[in-house]
Amino acid sequence: MQDAVKIRLKNPPSTTLLCLIVAVYLSLFCNVAFVMKALAILKAQDEVSALFVVSLPLVMVAAMNLFLLPLSFRPLLKPALAIVILVSAVFNYASYSYGVIFDGAMFTNIFETNASEAESYLNGTLIAVLLMTGFIPAILLAMVEVKQQPLRRELAQKSVSLVVTLAVVGVMGILNYNDYAVIGRNNKSIIKTVVPLYPFKKLAQVFYARNLETAPEYKQLAPDAKRAPAPAGQKKKLVVMLLGETQRGMNYSLNGYARKTNEYTEKQGVVSFQNVTSFGTSTAISVPYIFSLMPHQYDGDDEPYRDNVLDAIQRAGVKVLWRENDSGCKKACKNVDYVDLREKYKADKTLCPHGDCYDRVFNVELDKMLPDLAPEDTLIVFHLEGAHGPSYWERYPAEFRRFAPDCPSSDIQNCGREELLNTYDNTILYSDHVMAGIIDMLKKASGDWDTELVFLSDHGESLGENGLYLHSFPRSIAPVEQTHVPFIYWSPTAGSDACLARQAAVSVHDRINLSDTLMGMTGVQTANYDAARDILLPCRKAAAVASSTDAPDRQ
Repeated sequence: MQDAVKIRLKNPPSTTLLCLIVAVYLSLFCNVAFVMKALAILKAQDEVSALFVVSLPLVMVAAMNLFLLPLSFRPLLKPALAIVILVSAVFNYASYSYGVIFDGAMFTNIFETNASEAESYLNGTLIAVLLMTGFIPAILLAMVEVKQQPLRRELAQKSVSLVVTLAVVGVMGILNYNDYAVIGRNNKSIIKTVVPLYPFKKLAQVFYARNLETAPEYKQLAPDAKRAPAPAGQKKKLVVMLLGETQRGMNYSLNGYARKTNEYTEKQGVVSFQNVTSFGTSTAISVPYIFSLMPHQYDGDDEPYRDNVLDAIQRAGVKVLWRENDSGCKKACKNVDYVDLREKYKADKTLCPHGDCYDRVFNVELDKMLPDLAPEDTLIVFHLEGAHGPSYWERYPAEFRRFAPDCPSSDIQNCGREELLNTYDNTILYSDHVMAGIIDMLKKASGDWDTELVFLSDHGESLGENGLYLHSFPRSIAPVEQTHVPFIYWSPTAGSDACLARQAAVSVHDRINLSDTLMGMTGVQTANYDAARDILLPCRKAAAVASSTDAPDRQ
C-alpha cells in the first residue's frame, strides 16, 4: 500500500535539493502579493538595471533556501516542509486578496479570534486556492521518494548549499547595492509581503511575548480616584458607551456621506465629531488604547498588567458593566462585570441566526437591565459587532437590506464594487438603528437618571480602495479608510448645544483615547485626569457658565 502512493523518480532528490525545490515553489507561487508590488515599483522607476531585475528572484529563492535548510534533516523534513507550504498558502491568499500584512498586530488578532469569527472568512475561492497552492503540493511532497544517503554526504551537500546561497545573496547585494538601497528605502513595506519569512518572524515574536516572557507585576493606576459629593437631589449618572466595530467615519451621513446611513440618529439630536482617527487598525490594538490611562506612554504589552480608566471609574464608586457581542474586550474589561451576550442569547435564533448575534441584542439587554439597575452612578459599555467583515451581510436582518443589491458572500474581493459598498452601508444603517433605539430608552430613563451616550468605532475598513480589503494594516502606512472613525455624543440637550456643534465640526482628535472624556462624563476626579484630553470639557464648562448666568433670571 505504501509503495502505491510513492512517486518514484529515476534520480530521487536529496533532502537538500528538495528544500531548494520548495524554496523555488514558495518564491513563485506563494508570493503573489510581493511579485505584484515589486512589478509596480519597478514600473514606476525611471531606469532600472537588467541585473537588478534578474537578481530579485535569485535573492528571493536564496532567502527561502536559507530559511528552509535547518528543516532539511530527517525525519523533520517532510512534515516541516508540508506545514510551511500550507501556512504559506494561507498567508499568500490573504496578502494578495485582501492586502493583509501579517505583522505583530495581525497575529495578536489571530490569537484572539474566536471560532465564529474565523469561520466567517471561509468561502469557495479560499478553499479552491488553498487546495491548489497548499494541499496538493503538500500531498505531492509527501509522496515523493527522497534519496537515501550517508549523513556525512548530506551534511556536505547542506554546507555547499549554504555557502552558495550566501554567495548569491552577497554578490547580488554588492552588484546592485544602489538599487536595493534606494528602492528599499522608498518602499519599506514591501519586505512585509514576503511569505513566509516576514509572517513567521512576527509569529515567533508574538508567541514569545505571549507565552515565554515573564509577566510584569500588576500596576495600580489612579489610586486616588473619587467622585465629588453630589448636591442633594441630584440624579445619578447613567452613561452608555457604544464601542463600535469596523466602522469608518466617511460612510456616515452625519459626516457628509451622500447616502442616508444615519437616518435614525439624525432625528435624535446627536452630535457627530467629524475629524477623528483611531490609534490602531485592529480591535486588539485600538480597544486597550481607547481605555488606557497612559496614552502618552502607551505600551500594548504592559496594558493588560495595569489599571485602565474603567478600573479608575469603578474605584471612584461608579458601577461599571461590560456587555459583549464581538470578539472580546481584549482585556480592557479585565476587572469589571462582564457578560457575553452571544452566549446569553444564543438560543434565540431571531437574535442570533448565524451563531453571532445581531446588535439588536443590546436593545433587548438594556430593556431588561434598566428596571433592575440600582440607584447608583453607572457606566455601561456595549461592544457591538457593527460592520465586522468579511461577512458583512450577516450583520443585519433582511429588512435592513436597504442598499441593494448587496453581496451575501465573505469572498468580498470578488464582489462588485457597488454590491460591496451596499452591503457595508447596510451594516452602518443597522448600527444606527440600534443606537437610536438605545437613545430612545435613555430618553425615557432621563426622568430618573442623568443620561449620556457616546459612540466610538475602534477602527475603519478598506473596501477595495487601492486593492486593499478589511483592516489591520500597519498604522504607519494604513489608508485613511482604516483610521477615520465615527465619534458620536448624545445627551438630552446635545442637539441644541452650539458649542458642541462647533467643536464637532472643527476639532481634530488624532489617535483618539477616551479615558479623560469618560472620567469627565462620570465626574471622576484623580491626578491622572488630563483636562486637555477631555473632549467634552470645553462645552461642559460653557454650559455651566451659561446656566449660572441664567440662574437669576429664572428666580
